[in-house]
Amino acid sequence: MSDVLSFSGIGVTRGAQKLLDDVSWEVEEGERWVVVGPNGAGKSTLLNVAAGRMHPSTGVAGILGEVLGAVDVFELRPRIGLATAALAERIPSGEKVSDVVVTASYGMVGRWREKYDSFDHERARELLDYVGIGRLADYKAANPALPVVLKGDTAALAVSLEPPGGSPTGTPTGPVLY
Repeated sequence: MSDVLSFSGIGVTRGAQKLLDDVSWEVEEGERWVVVGPNGAGKSTLLNVAAGRMHPSTGVAGILGEVLGAVDVFELRPRIGLATAALAERIPSGEKVSDVVVTASYGMVGRWREKYDSFDHERARELLDYVGIGRLADYKAANPALPVVLKGDTAALAVSLEPPGGSPTGTPTGPVLY
């Protein structure tokens, strides 16, 4: 089985519609892939299976050495980074960028009733500093285009930002990509 992804004949069916049909795909550690195709081709479905957010109807989906259906996805998901516009829409209004990083590290979207340790907050700040955007930690992720992607020692951020205390002149308020 591949280090990262090992799909063997996976298919996803919803009702009478086949969203994916007989897909086999291997991704090894260190490889980078781009998934392209027209609307409705199954790109989002494929990535949702790869992120452990959707189970295939047929075939075997191996992710990070685990097999979907035989692993607790709530233990698996924190090991996977996924950023999509649909996922970003689920970030609660007014969520601080640093809190998006904290919750992303647990495979969650937004702080609800969970409590996080000071270690979690310190780690989020370190990651934001690491990628050169620590100054944005207290900004609100307002109308995000994409959430923070956080895995290992890397973070990427593409959100609309609102600085603490409003939006002074010269502060980015539209989509920003770092």
